[in-house]
Amino acid sequence: MIVNGIVSLNIGSLSILLLGFGAAVLSLFSSSLAINLALLPIGYLLTQSMGIPALFPALAITVVICSKFTDISAFSSSGALMLAAHQTMEPDDKTLFTYLMRYADILCFAVPLLCYFLFVVLRLV
Repeated sequence: MIVNGIVSLNIGSLSILLLGFGAAVLSLFSSSLAINLALLPIGYLLTQSMGIPALFPALAITVVICSKFTDISAFSSSGALMLAAHQTMEPDDKTLFTYLMRYADILCFAVPLLCYFLFVVLRLV
């Protein structure tokens, strides 16, 4: 269903950017391993159905990097472990939580754009 929606847009290599954003946003709230296992088969089907199988390595690398970089969010598994291990956090002290959320939000938009530029525009893969 996701593949058919992206294929109907007929946007070619921009689908890598869309899946990168999707992986980053989903990884804000869940584990990056689960995101990789869910989106990589979708990416393979997407590149095959759009006739751009040569871009699958770029798509796979983009999904993995985007999901891993935003895995530091306070709602994700790594961020939750960091919050739990933080010893000096008082009930009214939300600085670490706020820092993790701002950092992950910035990465959520910056990393997919950077990956798209490096792996699709410059063809570094």
